[in-house]
Amino acid sequence: FSMPAMVTGLEYRNDKHAPEFVRDAFKQASVFENLSRAGYEIDATSIVPIASFEEWLGPEATPNWRGARFRIRKPFVSLEDYREASARQLLELSLFRHVPHSVKVSMTERPAAFDRALWMERRDSPADVRRHEASNSAAVLEHFTRTMTVGREQPVYKLLHVGIPHRPIVVDGECRFVGITAMSRRTFADQSQCAITLVAALLDRARDLGIYDSSLIIVSSDHGTDLPPLGFIGTSESLSLVPGPSTSRLTGIAGAAKALMLIKRPHRGGPVTTSDAPTAHADLPSTILDVLGLPGVSPGLSVFRRNPSDARR
Repeated sequence: FSMPAMVTGLEYRNDKHAPEFVRDAFKQASVFENLSRAGYEIDATSIVPIASFEEWLGPEATPNWRGARFRIRKPFVSLEDYREASARQLLELSLFRHVPHSVKVSMTERPAAFDRALWMERRDSPADVRRHEASNSAAVLEHFTRTMTVGREQPVYKLLHVGIPHRPIVVDGECRFVGITAMSRRTFADQSQCAITLVAALLDRARDLGIYDSSLIIVSSDHGTDLPPLGFIGTSESLSLVPGPSTSRLTGIAGAAKALMLIKRPHRGGPVTTSDAPTAHADLPSTILDVLGLPGVSPGLSVFRRNPSDARR
């Protein structure tokens, strides 16, 4: 529900079925609608399933707003790579179908040995590497940055929703594929560093194209991860500190609630500053409209108008 909050300003309160809430939220308060009325085109790409993507933007045949749509496939590969992976899979399935049952058992217990013997192992195959969310999204963002150009006169709102820090951990800090790696604070930080590196490259590319200074740029995670925040101390009357069948640890919830948010306003320079204002995803639509000086009703309040001393439930 973090993505609807970021784009509509509405928070889910468990008062209706989830799909109904998402559809209604985008119909009622989408920042897409407000920007579209102001003359913006809406470009969006996302890792969410097609059904969810269409709830946001409408079907491709009859979109709700003018602009470009791209639902990110996984794996994100060339036609040649896709054909190679499909051919290898078909060969494996055909072979497995015809060998004696005893060999089926051995192939299931030791698949790597059979892959090597049959020359089917391709650890560097793009299709194999990009089966994982982080490596696939990294490839998408690299491709987008490398090929982006300026081709329209009217203003454009772009939503790039990728999942580079997502589990499993498969890339290092330099975005090199390292295979599935155990989750830890260090390995998650390494994969997150890959995301930061790619975002920095995207911003540098925007500078090269002459659109960085004039643009409003928001870099935000949709959620954190369940690693306990360093130094976290807290208690809850309703959540157990001990993992159970239907409850998460309080530290895990606190970690998942800590999401990055960076905002660069148009024609603003100077060093990065940190705000202690109690901000949330639901503030983003109001923030966008406020910064751009556009009309539109949104339930939240701009992050730049929140007082750091104010309490927030």
